[in-house]
Amino acid sequence: MAIHNNNENETLKVYRGLSIDSKHVKQEYKIGLKFLWPTFTCTSRNKDVAHLFGNYVFEIDATEHDGIYRSDIAKYSVFPDEQEVLFYPYSGYIVQNIIEDAKIIQLKCIDTAEVESSSEKNIPRYVKLFDSLRNLYVYMYKDSNRVHASWGFQPNRIFLISDNKSGYWDAPYRYHHRNGHFLDIGNNQWEEYQNNNLFAMFERVYDDDND
Repeated sequence: MAIHNNNENETLKVYRGLSIDSKHVKQEYKIGLKFLWPTFTCTSRNKDVAHLFGNYVFEIDATEHDGIYRSDIAKYSVFPDEQEVLFYPYSGYIVQNIIEDAKIIQLKCIDTAEVESSSEKNIPRYVKLFDSLRNLYVYMYKDSNRVHASWGFQPNRIFLISDNKSGYWDAPYRYHHRNGHFLDIGNNQWEEYQNNNLFAMFERVYDDDND
């Protein structure tokens, strides 16, 4: 409860370190992209601390009226020198700039509703993908938070993938689930990442009723 009541409304700059492949960055983090992080996001007021957690650093500008809930938890932490600021799940961000040589991705906090409204109109009704190595179809629906699938030899017997709960679109080309996300890399090719590692590759399939 003490952390919940410690909302930081001040304007501040914080940093988050993350291990990401450079190719992954170019595909996903385009200038102007509005997106959500679905989990609690740990950041630091100290850039050097953030560098300890990955090869890329997100530089995040937060302002007094951005509508994003965050809390300075340094005094509750067993490592107060990390100067940690915690952002709550589904906080919204926009990519302002990417400094490739320094491996810095500059973000600005924006209201979650703004992210959702900008993505909503461009997200297809559903996307159907095919993994030829596993002979597996995968379905991601605009109005469902679950990933569905069917085997190539039984395409009409659709089932839920139990591990992929809490799914959502944060951009027309990216669908998140609990263990990772699917990414449209162009030319009807999609990739699935789990724990920031490439897990599977797909080709998009268009049916008569598929957008």
